[in-house]
Amino acid sequence: MKLAIGNKIKSLRKKRNLTQEQLGEHLGISFQSISKWENNIALPDITLVPKIATILGISIDELFDYDLKEINEKIKSICNETYECRWNDDFRKEKEILLEGLKDYPNNEMLLNNYLYTINYKENPEEVIAIAGKLVAETTDDTIKYNALRFLSYAYYTKGELEYAKATLEQIPELYFTKLSEMHI
Repeated sequence: MKLAIGNKIKSLRKKRNLTQEQLGEHLGISFQSISKWENNIALPDITLVPKIATILGISIDELFDYDLKEINEKIKSICNETYECRWNDDFRKEKEILLEGLKDYPNNEMLLNNYLYTINYKENPEEVIAIAGKLVAETTDDTIKYNALRFLSYAYYTKGELEYAKATLEQIPELYFTKLSEMHI
């Protein structure tokens, strides 16, 4: 994900008919600093970001081109593409797509959850434990949590850590398994 805040500042500054000098005066900095931002040589000090957004008449999210709806749509698209690969038994491509998605969205729970399906928990139990453990600890989505617990229990079982496997499974409500069987999973 490329950050182009300098281009955004330049475009919005010109749209508001402000010179670099005028924007610099409003912010209490030199026009040279503004020039460095606009030429992508430097980034604004984080403490100036709210004031920059206010002067330019936009939100901080807009300043950074952060659009949660668009990001969620991209993640959903990545997941849909991987589901298709999974159904076609193209696990190599599924893993490749997810790894590419995780470059842009490294801590995204949906992508990490789907990535668990691409890891051979018998050959790489430590990787499964690391990712599933992170999801269990951090997610607020019960479906992701229970799925991660399931993978976590497989990995512990594979390692011969039966007490951990049992304790992990006990954290999953029985209703979860009922829903899985109804879905024929």
